[in-house]
Amino acid sequence: MRRTLIAGLSSTVLVTAGAWVAMPDGVVPAVQDDAAPGDIDSIAFLAGAWRMVRDDGSVCEETWSARDEGDHASMMGMFRWTAPPERGGASRFVEIMTMREEDVDGTPTLVYRLRHFGIDLSPWEETPIVLYVVEADGASLLMKPPAGTESDVVSIAYRLQQSDEGDRMIVDAVFDHGDGPSPLGFAFERLAD
Repeated sequence: MRRTLIAGLSSTVLVTAGAWVAMPDGVVPAVQDDAAPGDIDSIAFLAGAWRMVRDDGSVCEETWSARDEGDHASMMGMFRWTAPPERGGASRFVEIMTMREEDVDGTPTLVYRLRHFGIDLSPWEETPIVLYVVEADGASLLMKPPAGTESDVVSIAYRLQQSDEGDRMIVDAVFDHGDGPSPLGFAFERLAD
């Protein structure tokens, strides 16, 4: 994948896969050229604890483990959405996520699995949601459902932004529940180790 950084007086623009992405002042995307989309190292930037406070006061947290070793390396993640303090501050739901190197029809593929749970750990779905990483470059990734499968998830994209003020992870999810695309975005800050 060809990437070009264009730095100007007021902003930086990342050109990747033919798309222009404007970066806020002082933010330079991390770039790792040696990882392929089917390689767990291409998504190592996810590792760590991330948190954001939404406009309504609710708190979203996402945590990813470092990769494990082995023939089919994997990472595990957890997401929690907590109600605003004025509404009790209780967790609304949790998600358990895995990302694993797998062989899909002879092609090394990163396979993402997600399952939602109520706070009592009752699953929301009968089976996990499955997405394939279709693009990854060490600072961003794009996931989509496998061809021919039915899913309410159209895509999920992660993008790492690094600056002197700290790391941010932008997550853009697009859903379609039958009434057209519905985006949902998150702007997480990395928590200190």
